[in-house]
Amino acid sequence: MAGSLAIGLGPDNVHVLYHLPGAGFLRPRSELFIAGTVGNGDLSVFERLCFRNRELAVVVRTPRDLEGLVDIQSPGQAVAFARLFTSPATVKCLEEPWWAEVVPRWAVGPRLLLGRSASDLCIAWEPSGAFGVLSAGDWARSGLLQASVRRSGGDFAVTRPLMSGTAKRHRTHVVYVVEETVSRRGEFKRRDVRCVRLPYVTLSIPVEPM
Repeated sequence: MAGSLAIGLGPDNVHVLYHLPGAGFLRPRSELFIAGTVGNGDLSVFERLCFRNRELAVVVRTPRDLEGLVDIQSPGQAVAFARLFTSPATVKCLEEPWWAEVVPRWAVGPRLLLGRSASDLCIAWEPSGAFGVLSAGDWARSGLLQASVRRSGGDFAVTRPLMSGTAKRHRTHVVYVVEETVSRRGEFKRRDVRCVRLPYVTLSIPVEPM
């Protein structure tokens, strides 16, 4: 893919692996996609989240890379934008530390996985806590609430539970309930509201395919 080479994704075997739905917040004639190497046994190491329109193409590593390139007009679009950076479909494409939304297993679906499937991502939801996905019992015991969103002035405030990890430290018992402020242009700020410790479950962002 010529566009991927122009933004420094590397050798000639880099291709578009998957086009991501924009969930309504993309401007016309723009797209989000996962690019990576083909023919390697572990694509997750080489995958990158990318944005492209008629004028430029960029590798997306943080929300800052999409500032001014999106048009977020509704609460649902604000949640979709925030989840772009915490989904199992994209999390390991991004800059460390990684963040993943903590959710009950019954809530996992296309919105969380950005249109991809667990089998496509080589993900199994066992044990409880992998990619922040809890069993029904662990979720009920946690007392956590799923993502909510409200208007805050001209912006949106998304409140949800997240876990954090890196390639070297990818297991934790700590959940951060955060509030994320999302502007119409994609300006993004995150602040911790409180921490919750779950000693009975190990939350993880697996480094190796599952």
